[in-house]
Amino acid sequence: MTDINRKSVLITGAGHGIGKIMAERIATLGAAKLIILDINKETLDKTAEELRAMGTEVYPKICDISDREAVYKCAEEVHKEAGPVDVLINNAGVVFTGEILDLPDDKHKKHVDVNLMGTLWMIKAFVPDMVKRDEGHVVNVASSAGLLAVPGMGIYCATKFALKGLNDALRCELLNRKSRVKVTVVCPYAIDTGMFAGFKTPPLMPALKPEEMAQAVVDGILKDRKIVAKPITVFTLPILNALLPPGAVDAVIKILGYDKSAYHCKGFYKP
Repeated sequence: MTDINRKSVLITGAGHGIGKIMAERIATLGAAKLIILDINKETLDKTAEELRAMGTEVYPKICDISDREAVYKCAEEVHKEAGPVDVLINNAGVVFTGEILDLPDDKHKKHVDVNLMGTLWMIKAFVPDMVKRDEGHVVNVASSAGLLAVPGMGIYCATKFALKGLNDALRCELLNRKSRVKVTVVCPYAIDTGMFAGFKTPPLMPALKPEEMAQAVVDGILKDRKIVAKPITVFTLPILNALLPPGAVDAVIKILGYDKSAYHCKGFYKP
């Protein structure tokens, strides 16, 4: 069991959405310090103010995690000002919808730089200290789109598939070192936040509420779960891919309506 009480927790993308809600939930569990990272100063400052009002010691940091040097500099500041990080939650991410052949190159690159490389830089900046102390917990927020590809958000899916692989490899490498640092990957279904505004879900599978997903992540940390997926049907996606031929998987995606779900997203790119 991971005990958050009196521990130091760092969350990226904590200025809004599920990151902010997780910070609030963790604050209620008695975390000694919350280090919150975001690229938006206005929302970050507001979140920091609200968390301090809850009686939590807060260290807000403006940081673009896609910038390797900025991440390493931020890590130096955090270790100097707040001390060692006990729980690292890599939550920050971006999504731009549009077909692979149409989406501008800079949007493709941004996905990779933030969702994949940004998480890698955070891991390299903070996990070595956890390994040295032989304690800590790393949480990487991937997606159900990292288990089953969704048309109209191909490069997003690609980065989440890669993030799932990075997470699993890190977990196994730490096991090889006989390290007690724990690793959790989070694979949520579509969450009802601004990131996926307009995403069309089947009637019987509505988007998740941010509050319930944030609580699921916190519960997963406390219970040392290696994977947190919500709803439970997400666990069937790898089985679907493994057992059915590609044509059958395509048919299932079409029957469920996911072949066009992302095409309804606000800002879907059309040349």
